[in-house]
Amino acid sequence: MSEKRVHLDESGHNYAVFTRELGVLRSRAAGAQSREEAFDGHMAIGRVLYEHQLFKEALVSFKRACELQPVDVQPHFRAGNCLYILGRCREAKEEFLLALLSA
Repeated sequence: MSEKRVHLDESGHNYAVFTRELGVLRSRAAGAQSREEAFDGHMAIGRVLYEHQLFKEALVSFKRACELQPVDVQPHFRAGNCLYILGRCREAKEEFLLALLSA
């Protein structure tokens, strides 16, 4: 399995460029023609960020997807995974419970 971890210094220039470009992608997803397309866009962004172990950034995308389709199990489960990895276990448990309720 290949290592996809991206190391970004949050105080560096590259991080500023990354966050600006990520903002552009999120704006495009948010501006989709339907809620379903916006949901799919945020989920796709979140999955790619998660694969590259950018968990804080992935969490933002999954939480937005939760807002768009609150009864869908996927974004709650993926947000729970991010929260767990970030050491925010109580919040992770809440997301996992929401995923169970949605299922």
